[in-house]
Amino acid sequence: MIKLNLVFFVILFSAKLYAQEPAGNKSAEDKKEVAAISEYKKLYKYADSVRQFGHAGSLDTAIYKVADSLDKLHPKEYFTMALQLMTGHKLNEASFIYLIGYVRYSYYNFSNPEYSSEDDGALATSLFSIVGEPMQMFLRSDIDNYISLLKKTFVWCSSHDYNFFSKNKAPDKYLKELTNLNNVITDLENNNEKYRKDWNDERIDMEKMFDSALEKNNDSLKKTGSPVH
Repeated sequence: MIKLNLVFFVILFSAKLYAQEPAGNKSAEDKKEVAAISEYKKLYKYADSVRQFGHAGSLDTAIYKVADSLDKLHPKEYFTMALQLMTGHKLNEASFIYLIGYVRYSYYNFSNPEYSSEDDGALATSLFSIVGEPMQMFLRSDIDNYISLLKKTFVWCSSHDYNFFSKNKAPDKYLKELTNLNNVITDLENNNEKYRKDWNDERIDMEKMFDSALEKNNDSLKKTGSPVH
């Protein structure tokens, strides 16, 4: 079985489908992984559609109300919302919320005097990994879309205070997060072609891995007489 952060995709996209399967059932596990990998592949398809139709950075305007409401909550809620948006295949909106959440959580942990590496530190690391992996897969599939969403994130974080933990509590540290974000944008713009090539090569490798895993799981399902995908 491939070693990816498939946990949330397995839960969100396949747990209900196979809820009646006995725990530890190999067939059920194969079905869950097939469903999870299929969702990963959809990330690439959506990125291709954004690029094909020239919709780099396009967002449903309703997402700004969502972002505004999240600015009053603990930073973990951005990642919960990003995950919900992913399940509805609103991937640009999910990316926007994820990127804001990344900035907010980094600032919060960097500035919060009650910060604990065992609490918010560990949770942030976990969320950055679990939610960030599929988000980065999607974003790296279209660097122009990525840059556009980063710029919109920069504008949002520059013009909207984080009311849960105001920038006024640590203005220098808040500015540092904005500077870091702007540096990422500059780097992507200055090295556009290099990243484009590297990430395209990465995508080819990932898709080969997905196809290999699907083939193995489908072979396993055939042996049990289960339907394959």
